[in-house]
Amino acid sequence: MRSGGPFKSADQAVDTSGAGDAFNAGYLAARLLGSGPEQAAMQGHELAIHVIGHRGQSRADPKVDQD
Repeated sequence: MRSGGPFKSADQAVDTSGAGDAFNAGYLAARLLGSGPEQAAMQGHELAIHVIGHRGQSRADPKVDQD
């Protein structure tokens, strides 16, 4: 994969806990749904950006009601 690319950066990194797990989950989910490696990496990256923007563990989808 080329360096740089279309990946955006996080506005603010609050807590990087779980960023790698989030990336892996986004990447694997995209691949299982038929995306190519680069598109899947972008999906993983987007999910990791969301996770590092929150303190502690957070759900991937902010619209999901927490129990």
